[in-house]
Amino acid sequence: MYFNEGNKETNVDKEFSNKKSSFLDFGNLDLKKIIIIAVVFIVLIIILILLFSKKTEYYLTLKGDSDIVLNEGTEYIEYGYDATDSKGKTYDDSEVTREGEVNTDIAGEYVLTYTFKEIQVQRHVTVVATESNNTILGINGDNIIFLPLGESYEEPGYYAIDSNHTSEEMHDKIQVLGEVNTSVAGTYRIKYTLVTDDNVTLIKERLVVVTSAEFTLYYEPNEPTNKAVKIYGFMNNNYFDYIKLPDGKTEKNRNFSYVVSENKTYEFEAFLKDGSSHKESIEIKNIDLVKPTGNCNAVVDGNTVVTVNAEDENGIFGYQYNLDGYKTDYLAKETYTYNKRVQKVYVDVQDKAGNVYNMMCNIKTIIGPSTEQQSQPSEPSSVTPSPSSSSSSSKKPASSSSSAQTCDLGTVDSSAVSAKKSWCSKFRNNVTSDYNLVTSNVITFADAVINTGTFQDYPPKYSDLCMQFAFYHAYTLYSQGDFNGMRAKYACGSASNCSCGVYYGGKFTTISNENKQTILDKVLENLKAGKPVLLHVSGSAQRNSRHYVTVVGYKKNLSGSKISDSDLVYIDPYDGCLERMDETTNRFMITGHQAGYNYGYQIMVLK
Repeated sequence: MYFNEGNKETNVDKEFSNKKSSFLDFGNLDLKKIIIIAVVFIVLIIILILLFSKKTEYYLTLKGDSDIVLNEGTEYIEYGYDATDSKGKTYDDSEVTREGEVNTDIAGEYVLTYTFKEIQVQRHVTVVATESNNTILGINGDNIIFLPLGESYEEPGYYAIDSNHTSEEMHDKIQVLGEVNTSVAGTYRIKYTLVTDDNVTLIKERLVVVTSAEFTLYYEPNEPTNKAVKIYGFMNNNYFDYIKLPDGKTEKNRNFSYVVSENKTYEFEAFLKDGSSHKESIEIKNIDLVKPTGNCNAVVDGNTVVTVNAEDENGIFGYQYNLDGYKTDYLAKETYTYNKRVQKVYVDVQDKAGNVYNMMCNIKTIIGPSTEQQSQPSEPSSVTPSPSSSSSSSKKPASSSSSAQTCDLGTVDSSAVSAKKSWCSKFRNNVTSDYNLVTSNVITFADAVINTGTFQDYPPKYSDLCMQFAFYHAYTLYSQGDFNGMRAKYACGSASNCSCGVYYGGKFTTISNENKQTILDKVLENLKAGKPVLLHVSGSAQRNSRHYVTVVGYKKNLSGSKISDSDLVYIDPYDGCLERMDETTNRFMITGHQAGYNYGYQIMVLK
């Protein structure tokens, strides 16, 4: 360092002066660098503003169900709530208020309103009146409870109500089976059992899922079912924000449920407050909406023996037998013996998912010595075709070794026949020109039905035997039997009640389906094969009673690729008329359900 006497400065002062001049010389700076520095500086300021000015969000979610149903006289248990904010802070009861009360002594609707900051949520509690002499078993809390591994399990409680006992007495009668080990992850079932004064056992179940996973999914029921399945979920993280459900909606409760009705894989995504997420999926494959399939046969001799052949992918639960109105409970056995002779047998087959298939059994009636003293003429080994049917004799089915009982329907009243012909003639317009018939002898056969009085509405008038007459019409037409001898050779179950045509029921197979077009396609298939078909139709214009007709043809020029019921022509066993279905007012396809029976659309076809 040196000193300059003239300028009164040292060499250090001079050097600093030069540096200062250079530092303040903005003309030497790069403009591009200045812009970059300014942008970075502005972005930093914006980030700081956002971080310090972000508004805290508050959350209030109910524990347990938001809709609760209780029986009158039971205790209401408050399950509480979770009050948190977006920064992960949890608030205690002092920050949340609850308005409303539940009086379980009085049936009615109660609303509880919870308020936290500016948030309000409600829980609806319905108290249901208890019927006299009715015992009720119930459990408090949720049917499914999720517990983090190691957390203690507290029993929410259970109760029973009976008008003849106090709550304390009923509570002591309840047996609780099952334990929960919260130190071992797994699913635990707790069963609550009560035996009533009438010796009826009531059972309730609770499922406790102990999990070490952050995100757990479970579904119930997990056995085959034809109902919806409920998926239950639990998110075990204190920074939980919300769940994104498979349908795109969100759920704020860490304990949630989601109802599904289709077998497939469902994906759930849980979001935390820091923006991260966790995906979990679960496959549902126990929903079964397909009914069992099969057939049944009944042999009527001194009694009635029914045999069922049915199958289902998930297994058969049981069989309910209906024999001329006598109905059993669901039984596990595929064979059932009834100590009476019957004319109609139905079987409801239920699978393990709850689907029910209703079938009408093929009936084989064995005519032999009995208390009715029936005669036993043998059925001819071959049938004699009418002169006009010789060209179709190759369509004869194999003859049966069984015999059929004949019955005398009396002489034919020519005046009644004339009146019936006049009545039926109006329905026959263009039948031969517009319809494909199962045989060229349909018109001849239809005339013979009326000429011989072989139909219901003719003395002695069998008002409830349409199926039996239809059986006989279809079989006789198909086998090209003695048309003009039908009345004399009518096959019957007994000479006393003359359940005409029941003998021929065993020659047919019953087909039922909930889909109308499926049945119609089957009708067309048989008609094209030259086989008449028994079709289940309405018995009245109101369509609330059932009836059977013998379908013998279909329109030549179908509209579209599918057949409809209006394309059919049939012989009505009630009045013997050959009719086009589009011209009648009270003969339309209906399901068995509409007439009070448990089956869909139905036909009977020749074996």
